[in-house]
Amino acid sequence: MRLPDPPKWRPRFERDLPVDSATLHARPNRARQEGVGGCPLQYIGGHASLDIPAASRRLFSPYLDLEFDPEATPIRLRGRFGPPPEIWMALAGTHFALAVLATMALCRAFVAWSMQETPWPLAGAGLAVLGILAVDELAAPAAGFVGFSKESSR
Repeated sequence: MRLPDPPKWRPRFERDLPVDSATLHARPNRARQEGVGGCPLQYIGGHASLDIPAASRRLFSPYLDLEFDPEATPIRLRGRFGPPPEIWMALAGTHFALAVLATMALCRAFVAWSMQETPWPLAGAGLAVLGILAVDELAAPAAGFVGFSKESSR
């Protein structure tokens, strides 16, 4: 029995492109002017970002990062779906802040324990770890916002 894959916060895919390097660079320049299905496109060198139009954007609207290497034969496209960079950084910052609080509480609990006092700060460390797990559970529905599966990327 195969276990299911862990949830992916930022699903990735890879494709080979059937175009040459000149066509590859011409298409994003044209798409940046015209838009891609009404979605704004930012293109710099071998990196492109596609976002939902501002009028339709919600808190956890998908964000698509594309990277391609025009020197590879065939040209390889790598894509990654994820939340917008602001949301991703807020999630990472929250994890970092709670991890720092847990570390500080563990240090204070060790000091209390070494002085034969009750290590009450262990409760703070436990609450910080529970906070990290709660943030993951609250943000987990956003991980499935794109309907991505391995079968659909082939």
